[in-house]
Amino acid sequence: SLGAGLTGMGPSYIPAAQDPSDPNFDTRYQYIEPTIANSQVNIDLSYIDFTAISLSLAAVNAPSATKSPQISQSSQAMAVAAAGAASSTNGSVLPSPSDQLPSPEFARVISPQLATSALYHDFTYYLQTTLAEETVRLAGTYMGTGTQPSPSQNTQAQSYDFTATFDASGNVTLVPNPDSGNGSAPGVPASQRGTGVGDTRNVSLTFADLNASTGVYGCNAPYSLTNPSLTSNGITNDFWGWVIGDLLAGLNFGFVGSSTEFNDTTVGKLASTQWWGGTMPDGTVIDPGDTPGGAGIYFSGAQDNSLDYNSYAASISGLTGGYGFPLQDRLGTNLMTMNTANDPGSYLMVWIEITPPENIAR
Repeated sequence: SLGAGLTGMGPSYIPAAQDPSDPNFDTRYQYIEPTIANSQVNIDLSYIDFTAISLSLAAVNAPSATKSPQISQSSQAMAVAAAGAASSTNGSVLPSPSDQLPSPEFARVISPQLATSALYHDFTYYLQTTLAEETVRLAGTYMGTGTQPSPSQNTQAQSYDFTATFDASGNVTLVPNPDSGNGSAPGVPASQRGTGVGDTRNVSLTFADLNASTGVYGCNAPYSLTNPSLTSNGITNDFWGWVIGDLLAGLNFGFVGSSTEFNDTTVGKLASTQWWGGTMPDGTVIDPGDTPGGAGIYFSGAQDNSLDYNSYAASISGLTGGYGFPLQDRLGTNLMTMNTANDPGSYLMVWIEITPPENIAR
């Protein structure tokens, strides 16, 4: 935090950066997200909730580190860009629209998934006009959660291959294609094969749930399954969460329904794994560099209309290596890793604003 320390910190405290009653509402702060297990460090920058302070990361003396450094441009550049993505001039700036940087009162630019008023566009136009009666293929290999083979079909590594169809009201139904949910698919290593979910269950998401702040923007839309019927309040770290995650990430990036040409086809006609790389159901490996995502064709590169993608995430995507929305890591560029056992003497460096410390040995 800058200017003052955070108050009320403790096990029961949940930050509410958009709420004037939050004890830290007027304090300017930003967070990073580290996961540390023994000597392994996975860490990222996150601007999912708001843009406030420019932070950058580097793994120093760590030749085996990946995605290092993660650089952000100046706080002012990022705040101005993020506020410009809102529907009203500086309306997303807190505590007041008049407090945009370089004002000393500036606290943050709130994101669309936390904004308490209609500062950002919703996805009505995208879902009910651009995508009305359109289809998209969601296909690839889910690598499973936890030790494989998994005792649960829902967390077993397996293929997935769904045709998602949008109706005129913006609801979407995912119907499995043959051999979806195959735990012995070619893309699953032989030693990890098991029983998948099969190809008999449809998935549906409503327009209202997709259009809510927790839906496309928040990447946590509720969904329903058939045969047998099941309703989930949001996605979890399993097969269904991964498949729906492809859809939600594709909507944020503007890949779904995109008419932009890439390698002699339109982006919207590619399978989801072909947007960013991975393993197709038949075992074909898609190089991330040979995808629209790898070529930087997303957001305004995929759609001409800013109503057809996450304009907040788009506004800062060229200014930081951090997340602008929760599933942006489908591109594989946001997470920095390092291991202090592999690189003895290595350490994590975090700095504020754009100028990095001199002589960083990466």
